[in-house]
Amino acid sequence: MKHIAIYARKSVEVKDSISIDTQIEMCKNYFFDQKCEFEVFADDGYTGANTDRPAFKRLLKKIQLECFDTVICYKLDRISRRVLDIADFFELLEKKNIDFVCVKDKYDTSTPMGRAMLYFASVFAQLERETIAERVTDSMLNLAKKGCWTGGPAPTGYKLTKHEGKTYIELENPQFIKDCFNWYLQYGSLYAIHKKLKEKYDITPVNRENVRRILRSPLYVKSDIIINDYLKKNNWTVIGEPTKKGYLTYGLKTGEPMAIVSRHDAVIEPLLWLKVQEKLNNKREDFFKKDSKIYWLSGLLICPFCGKHYSIVNSAKNHYYACSSRIKRGNYKTTVNCSNNKYINAIKIEDTLQEYILTCKNYDFFKKIYKSTFLNDTDTNELEIIKNTINKNNKMIENLIDKVALLSNEAGKKILEKIEQLTNENKELNEKIENYKLYNLEMQNLKFNEEYIYENILKFDKTIEPSLKRIIAKNIFKKIIFNPFTNEMEVEFS
Repeated sequence: MKHIAIYARKSVEVKDSISIDTQIEMCKNYFFDQKCEFEVFADDGYTGANTDRPAFKRLLKKIQLECFDTVICYKLDRISRRVLDIADFFELLEKKNIDFVCVKDKYDTSTPMGRAMLYFASVFAQLERETIAERVTDSMLNLAKKGCWTGGPAPTGYKLTKHEGKTYIELENPQFIKDCFNWYLQYGSLYAIHKKLKEKYDITPVNRENVRRILRSPLYVKSDIIINDYLKKNNWTVIGEPTKKGYLTYGLKTGEPMAIVSRHDAVIEPLLWLKVQEKLNNKREDFFKKDSKIYWLSGLLICPFCGKHYSIVNSAKNHYYACSSRIKRGNYKTTVNCSNNKYINAIKIEDTLQEYILTCKNYDFFKKIYKSTFLNDTDTNELEIIKNTINKNNKMIENLIDKVALLSNEAGKKILEKIEQLTNENKELNEKIENYKLYNLEMQNLKFNEEYIYENILKFDKTIEPSLKRIIAKNIFKKIIFNPFTNEMEVEFS
């Protein structure tokens, strides 16, 4: 027997529009000659401009769990009015090997023609994605070529100015920038520079990482042929001929960095900038040459007081994990006033976690603690209470409907309001029941995840390399909440 998911949506009450019930009936009729088991997902009163709809979200989760053979809807725009949303939906169905049928638009991906239509829809969606991205990129690049600032706060040492509706950066504190570069050559320490900047200037970079970003940025160096060559050798795209003005940078977050010769004044000479890059590169190489035995818990440990990650901090001899909201330096203003002032010895906490993981090699122990982290909030008794409430409301609605015909318009109006109130309450309660059913399905699916996590626990025992330990630990845990005051630990598995 085929398991069929029917999706129906109606945004507003419009004359001659197809009702939810009619959509469902037409979908069922499509399979009139086949034995099928149907599950309906209906969003009444929701727009197709986005996918933020309760029934559609449930449908997506059940598709992820591979609960259906086919998904059917009356018309393609019931899924979404956005091509990209439809393409993403198609990609998910294809990944899970689930067919899709659209009654009105004649889509049926179980047929060769339907699969071809699916392919073309995906191609056009990808084309739209790339076209939008290219349009935005071209627009930003054109602004940057004209020397315009393309968004965000002014870089350290500069201020934003407006001219004929465009935003530009203007040099404000050249000595600050020169001190950053000169002091790094002199001391070779980000910590030392940051400390001296705090002593000399009221406004300093947020932390040492910000100092590093200043030293790395081509924005501060005078454009020159030797700088162009250096950037190109380091996988930068360089646009424009050297003019001794600074570069505007673009595409750093996407991994496709560009340096565009701009119009703003730069204060760092090319040779000084290159010397600083060389020193930074040497420091980086020295760091990676070290045989570090720690750090594999980075990104997993969470502070129980503010929810921030723990970060590694170093002293002369030891390494510690500390709440990241406590170790921000400079004039950084955090909205989180965390009371966790403890520094956790990194070796000790990692040894403790390693012991815990090795204890989980006992499968019965692991199975017990794994299941305990997925306790359901809605028990069977509560579910029965919800069902009884729905039945009670339905009886009240029936009684009220019988009374409406016998009452005056004014009195009947109040009865209708009560019926609407009870109907809405039932809608919310039915939503709870559906979410409970979905939760149970997800719990059944966790069996596969449980086996995957246990395999990683066994792998961890045989792994010595810290970088590999870190990868395996992230396969085992989603997060680890550790209270350094009580030494209590709460784990959440991946």
